Amino acid sequence: RVYVDPELLADVTVEKGPGSAPGAIAGSVDMRTLNARDIVEPGKIYGARIRGSIGSNSIEPDNKRYPPAGSNFSNPRPPGIGLLGGPDDRLGIGNSFGSMVVGYATQPLEFAAGYSGRRSGNYFAGTKGTNQIPGTTDWRHRFSQYHPGEEIHNTSQDTKSAFTKLLVRPDDGHVMEIGYVRYESIFGEGYRDNLSTALSKRQAAFNTVNTNTFTSRYTWDPAENPLIKLSANLWASDISNYLGSMRLETDAFTWGGDIKNTSQWTVPFGSLKATYGAQFFRDSMDSQNTYGSSIPPSAKWGGQRDMASVFVNAEYLAADLIRFDFGARHDTYSADNGSDAAATISLNESKTNPSFGIALLPIDGVQIFAKYAEGWRPPSIQEISANLGAGINGLVRPEQSTSWEYGVNVARNGLLSPDDKLRLKVAYFDNDYEDYIARSVILYVGYQFMNIPGMKMKGVEASGSYDAGWSFAHASFNHYTDVQYCLTTCERVTSGVDYGATSIPPKYTASLSAGVRLFDRKLTIGGRATTVGKRAIGTAPQLGVPNYGSAWAPYQIYDLFGSYKFNETAELHLSAENLTDRYFIDAMSDDRLPGPGRALRGTMTLKF
Repeated sequence: RVYVDPELLADVTVEKGPGSAPGAIAGSVDMRTLNARDIVEPGKIYGARIRGSIGSNSIEPDNKRYPPAGSNFSNPRPPGIGLLGGPDDRLGIGNSFGSMVVGYATQPLEFAAGYSGRRSGNYFAGTKGTNQIPGTTDWRHRFSQYHPGEEIHNTSQDTKSAFTKLLVRPDDGHVMEIGYVRYESIFGEGYRDNLSTALSKRQAAFNTVNTNTFTSRYTWDPAENPLIKLSANLWASDISNYLGSMRLETDAFTWGGDIKNTSQWTVPFGSLKATYGAQFFRDSMDSQNTYGSSIPPSAKWGGQRDMASVFVNAEYLAADLIRFDFGARHDTYSADNGSDAAATISLNESKTNPSFGIALLPIDGVQIFAKYAEGWRPPSIQEISANLGAGINGLVRPEQSTSWEYGVNVARNGLLSPDDKLRLKVAYFDNDYEDYIARSVILYVGYQFMNIPGMKMKGVEASGSYDAGWSFAHASFNHYTDVQYCLTTCERVTSGVDYGATSIPPKYTASLSAGVRLFDRKLTIGGRATTVGKRAIGTAPQLGVPNYGSAWAPYQIYDLFGSYKFNETAELHLSAENLTDRYFIDAMSDDRLPGPGRALRGTMTLKF
């Protein structure tokens, strides 16, 4: 998991497909925290941003309504923590956050620091809809044990986060940056195992997480030297987590680094660009119960994993008409589950994964492309440890994937007016996974992570946006044409005991956002509609064990949003989420909890 408050983020970059990072079989996400240039206005040296928000549909968890302390389902609130909450109704305004970020920016030096706090109580489910599976009447056949309009336990959070970042430019082209992020949270979390009957709807003990993240970066991009665009990163993250319902403490420490360079050449008939480098990271984890003694070796959750990579990605552009992409990544990993485990295992393996692609550029702003990539995901520490729910398996092999994608990209400006923008993408994908790691039931052994033959996903995705300045629209559509889960033979049904079964997507999803900007674009008004289909494939029935294959009914959600910019200093944002108060189960949810009902929110931003 990654713990970060969105208030402290400047942007998020998603890179799809294998090969984007060591052991990343589906893609990677790069999140950048704010820096001084995000806060300080052009031409100024100092700047600050203050933001506050308050919303409805929140109530403080009340331990007086639940079983007494001492039970695994009790609600002992830590001393000094009191979540903001409204009255015992759906108009409670305890859903709030506030933040302040300051910045100082000159050519040789930049500094930024910020703090954010976020508090919300349990929310209420929507009132329009039903939790009963169509064609059934008994409690065993419900999407969730929670009924429409009920308070949804274990959905509260109380989060505090702070960061600092210092950037220095000692000479032209050289940049050095160091940063630190502190994150603390006390939150509720539901567990599917605890929601099998209506009697299990109760407030569980809170979870806590505390993280310290350190980052450092160096870049060198000398002017007029196309052979050098160098960057190096070194980072470390320390995470302490307490799972209240399980009485389990875990400590994880991860550190790593990377170095890469990009070079460009002018070659016959075009240009060549290559990015090459190396990456390394180490994960280590340990666990203990809340009474200070070690967890029995038969249930030990811990170990260490190392991942190292060298890679090269090249791009050849011929006469601005055709582009060839090719690359390779060689990954090496080693892992063990700790010297004090009941059965000590040690794994190590390596693999080279190639990728290639071709893109035709028939006219300006239009690209017709095809891509192929292979990927590799070694087992995590959890998948080689006993982890309180599965036996140790020293024979788990890395997952392997092959991915094909074909499509069209369009990026055109000035179509209907001088300043409008059109963006469009339509693509077909075909992903095939071998040695897929799943949790299964082994006779006389119990739960165990193991490799199954594979998994297959095919489908179509499309997205597009148009912005004319005074109006805008964005639409997206995903449709899975085929999903197969290969437990022994490939079938269109998943195992009911595999945690990964919750990752089966909806058959289709679609969304549309549109709005207008009025009064010299000071006022923005818009709306959003989202529709989600049923699960792409079914789940095999299980006898005597919890079924981990999520199920939900198709649903539609409608939102409204608006903002008004008073001046260069103040801006107000308003929103109404789930406007029709629809009762729904979030697609791919792993806890059988309904999503939030209608909620109103107001946010004020001040910049100085």
